[in-house]
Amino acid sequence: MSLKKTESPTGPNPAPLNTQERTVKKLIASEERYQALFDYAPDGIIISSPDEYYLDANASMCQMLGYTHKELIGLHARDIVIRSESQQLDSEFALVQSTPDYNREWQFKRKDGSVFSAEVIATIMPDGNLLAMIRDVNERNLAEKELQESEALLAASQRVAHLGSWVLDLTESADGKKQSERWSDEHYRIFGFEPGQIEITDEVFYNSVHPDDRERVAQTVREAVEQEKSFDIEHRIILPDGQERTVQAMAEVVFDEKTGKPVKLLGSVQDITERKLTQTALAESEARYRSVVETAPDVIITIDDSSTICFINPAAERTFGYSVDEMRDASLTVLMPDYLRDLHKAGFKRYQETGVKHVSWDYVELTGLHKSGREIPITVSFSEYVQNGRRFFTGII
Repeated sequence: MSLKKTESPTGPNPAPLNTQERTVKKLIASEERYQALFDYAPDGIIISSPDEYYLDANASMCQMLGYTHKELIGLHARDIVIRSESQQLDSEFALVQSTPDYNREWQFKRKDGSVFSAEVIATIMPDGNLLAMIRDVNERNLAEKELQESEALLAASQRVAHLGSWVLDLTESADGKKQSERWSDEHYRIFGFEPGQIEITDEVFYNSVHPDDRERVAQTVREAVEQEKSFDIEHRIILPDGQERTVQAMAEVVFDEKTGKPVKLLGSVQDITERKLTQTALAESEARYRSVVETAPDVIITIDDSSTICFINPAAERTFGYSVDEMRDASLTVLMPDYLRDLHKAGFKRYQETGVKHVSWDYVELTGLHKSGREIPITVSFSEYVQNGRRFFTGII
């Protein structure tokens, strides 16, 4: 049997590479990959000699500093950092030599003199030169500063408004447990704790809720999660010192954008104790006022700046013969004879324009008109008040 030399369709097969040739080929490929990474990396890359003169830099580094490649090569490290940083170059270079993971933020200066912050990651190469990767962090630092200022403003606003915020994760952790609730600093304060004083759990929260309100609050939260709806609820809490306060809690469900499943309850809590006390006091005051007015034997009547009756009490029915509903929203002139109506309109207009009263407002003797047409001698005392920028006048007859 004879063996024939086979040929490829394009000609004879090339001779196999020897070990040295394969090594050279791999080295060339490796250097090409390195050069591609060096040239096109988005971060700046720079190489300096042990005496801190720059030997090479990529395009990103040149653009960051505002130099051409030719201008940058040969500069010393002190030429591209601010003065206070240049005093530390030798000690930092020594630190790079002794630290495998050197990472520090430096203040650099561009060719035009402007300054920027950059994160520097550096290492010593096998040939003794220094390789540094440099990332401009000005925008990141600015964003962090803005975030800090925004968070400080939010915290200040929450303190002023006595308004806290909270987040309840609805997802499960690796061990199958629900994630804990997170409170803002003001939320802690509203519930009588120092910020971060305790770990927030369902038990801590519900122990702070007034016993008579716990089931109602728990049911509201369950329904929000199960029915994926928001809620707005008022309930009482008991502070660690035993003080009772009233809060308003609001929340809405946040859904995962991909799965559409509920992942969080995002809410707020506000101390409304003083508001509730004010509302209660106002309601009690109005109730007392209504009680007095409704049972007063004298007629009590209020008109607005157009002389329209806004309020009149039941005693007016006995005096003028009209029902309260008939008199409310009618002109005051319906309760006076024809010959006094024009005088009233003129005097009322003149007073609003000039502030000059055409008659005394204390115990004025006038003539009223009964629904039957009968004239009635009456005595009236007036007072004036302003509400929401409008004038109102109250009379006792």
